[in-house]
Amino acid sequence: TGRRDDLSAVELALIMSKAELRAVVARSQQTCVNILRAAEQDQRNVEVIASNLVRQQEETNMVATAMEQMNASIHEVASSATASRRMIEDTKSLFADGHRNLSETVDEVATLDSELQRSQGVIHSLAEQCRAIDTIVLAISEIANQTNLLALNAAIEAARAGDQGRGFAVVADEVRQLATRTQSSTGEIQTIIHRLQSSASEAEHAMQAGSALSSGCQIKAKASGELLEQINAMLLQMAASSTQIAQAVDEQSQVTTDMNDRIHTIKVLADDSRERSGEAAHGIDQRVVQLGELERLVRQFIRGKGRRGA
Repeated sequence: TGRRDDLSAVELALIMSKAELRAVVARSQQTCVNILRAAEQDQRNVEVIASNLVRQQEETNMVATAMEQMNASIHEVASSATASRRMIEDTKSLFADGHRNLSETVDEVATLDSELQRSQGVIHSLAEQCRAIDTIVLAISEIANQTNLLALNAAIEAARAGDQGRGFAVVADEVRQLATRTQSSTGEIQTIIHRLQSSASEAEHAMQAGSALSSGCQIKAKASGELLEQINAMLLQMAASSTQIAQAVDEQSQVTTDMNDRIHTIKVLADDSRERSGEAAHGIDQRVVQLGELERLVRQFIRGKGRRGA
């Protein structure tokens, strides 16, 4: 009876061990199934990740190409801004020369206007002197007329006196001839003076017209100078703006260059991730196959145990 009890205990222990083994194997099978399902899900996820990485690589390549084009455009804009700034500097230099020449012209026109006014005063004084001379010549002509009349009267009186007045008649005749020549000379002088007066008047009018033109030139030159100053101020603003644009473009170029480098780094990392995801997918495929084989072996083991237990 004691031996049977020992055998019963052994059999009971074996039965319990088999039951525990079946339970462990069953849980292992379920665990293998769960792991297999998880591996299959990981496989699908890795495939999606690989697809996304491929798309990310394509998008990154497109962004890199766009950044390179934008960087090239920025360099062109920077070159254009630099060229514009140089042209503005050259234009500023030309405007400075023009403004300086215009200022010199204004000064010269002012000097010319002063000389014209002085010449106008001289010509006016000459005209006044010509009028004074004309008055004197008229007086001389009047005196010559009176002298001529007196000489004529003296000749008449000498003729009445006969031989006694003959010498006086000769003197009276000479006086009359002198008066006649004086009248003729004063006439010529008057003609010359009238011509001088006419020329002086024309010269005075011409000087007045020249002075008016000179004043107009001064006004226009000053207005042109003010316009040049305004243009110069605008050029200074344009030069400052061009400098700011060039600096901004240069900074933007540096930023785009840095972004291009970063995109290149992202591309390299994406390529590496794509390769690693491919390796991971291959490893998961192998694990799925191995888990399937393990699940099959466990299932065969359970079936074999079931047949032996039966």
